[in-house]
Amino acid sequence: MVAAEEAAMVSGGPTADGRGPMNWRSAGAMRTLGKNLFAEVKEDKITTLAAAFAYHTVFAIPALLILTVTIAALVNQATEIRVAEQVRDVIRDHAPANTKDLLNSIVDNAIAKVGGGGASLGTLLTALLALWSGSNAVGALIDSFNRAYDVEESRPFLKKKLLTLGLTLLLALFVNVAFVLLVFGQRIGHWIADQAGLGSAFDVLWNLARWPVAIAAIALMLAVLYYAGPNVEQSFRWASPGSILATVLWLLATAGFGLYLRFSNPGSAYGLVGSVLVLLFFLYMTGIVFLLGAELNALLAQRYDPETIRDLATKPEAEPEARAAARGAQQAG
Repeated sequence: MVAAEEAAMVSGGPTADGRGPMNWRSAGAMRTLGKNLFAEVKEDKITTLAAAFAYHTVFAIPALLILTVTIAALVNQATEIRVAEQVRDVIRDHAPANTKDLLNSIVDNAIAKVGGGGASLGTLLTALLALWSGSNAVGALIDSFNRAYDVEESRPFLKKKLLTLGLTLLLALFVNVAFVLLVFGQRIGHWIADQAGLGSAFDVLWNLARWPVAIAAIALMLAVLYYAGPNVEQSFRWASPGSILATVLWLLATAGFGLYLRFSNPGSAYGLVGSVLVLLFFLYMTGIVFLLGAELNALLAQRYDPETIRDLATKPEAEPEARAAARGAQQAG
């Protein structure tokens, strides 16, 4: 963990722990924060942790896709918004050629099961099995978050598994919400305007607002992951610095990666496995971005969040250096 003397440079007026809050307008404070963050990233080896996240996510993708499409198919049945069919169109237009048949068969099976009997027992079991299998990727993220906060995992297996399953389900729900807003937002805006008699002005405002709302949904999802994932007490902020940073960097990385693929085919030299390697690299970048946000939140929470400081000061699972720094912060307060 970064030494307290170095962290003290990022200070302003008094806080609960007797030291200053983060001064986001100070160039010196931002340089120090960047230096401390780089030191934490290097110490925690987040590139290695991101590789583990990419590995687990690749194997979890089929299960997560089944879960997401099952939710989308239920939305189809309940609202007549054809989310699942639109997912099939996206696969047809953008998925790698050698994966289209597999992905489309998963989508078709999920739609058929829901359409044939509503939320039947078979559909529920399929979704639960997919949820269980897909939770491995989120579990890898939680282990990495613990590393960022310098704590060991101590929660009982059942409690942690239930948490992981809940966060995985939340992730699938947020993916559907963001997808619906981005793809069907204009149609939904028309319907709301017609039903409420709000006129064309609302329609225009809705079409402008749905993009930042979808982006805010991603930031909120990350904020929940960063809050509930680590084995440490902390205050919840729906828009934490880490979630904002990770959202912005992920959007930039996604746009840059898409632009790169338009002009290059990095997987062509590997034949049939080329698309898998491209997907692995994208997931690797995603893991780095998500873990970078967690490291930023951990760095700030260990200094400025009274709940985190109080918990780390008495937590047997915290690393000795982290526990000593937290006790020092308490004494300073």
